[in-house]
Amino acid sequence: ILGEDVQIRCELAADLKPILADPGQIGQVIMNLAVNARDAMPRGGLFHLCTEVLSEERSRALRHPEICPGEYALLSISDTGCGMSAQVKEHLFEPFFTRRRDGSGTGLGLSITHRIVTQHGGKLKAHSDGPSRGSRLQFELPIEAAPPADATATPASTTRRNRPTETTLPVTTEESHREQTKVA
Repeated sequence: ILGEDVQIRCELAADLKPILADPGQIGQVIMNLAVNARDAMPRGGLFHLCTEVLSEERSRALRHPEICPGEYALLSISDTGCGMSAQVKEHLFEPFFTRRRDGSGTGLGLSITHRIVTQHGGKLKAHSDGPSRGSRLQFELPIEAAPPADATATPASTTRRNRPTETTLPVTTEESHREQTKVA
């Protein structure tokens, strides 16, 4: 997806803990961010994926009021592409917002990404020092609380936080997109 001119660097934390998330949706988030990074680097560059655990203390310092306290897994994806202006950052997660002038793409990738992350109880942030300075998108997802010592006595649903309660219906004329979103 990224192309041969893009160097990929991964720094994955060894101490990551499980999160409660739909693997397909998290894969879609990473794919959307990778496609945006590729488009921002038409002549190649660096795609950097990094994970870490935000401790309870660090998490609390970074929290927004709408996010529950606790430990979070942080995924940071950055590129050395064209970057973003303040105006672009302001509208980045709006449906149908796109910087593409050639009519390619729907402008839904980051809107869907934002929706998936917030449905999983997380927060998505975008950073850029401006045009031609690259971009970094970070999302935090809550780490699943450890099950009680007697896990058989507690229903699984009581240990889950912010479980998604909505369904997304993709509407597309592309056969390949429909195949990817089929439910087994």
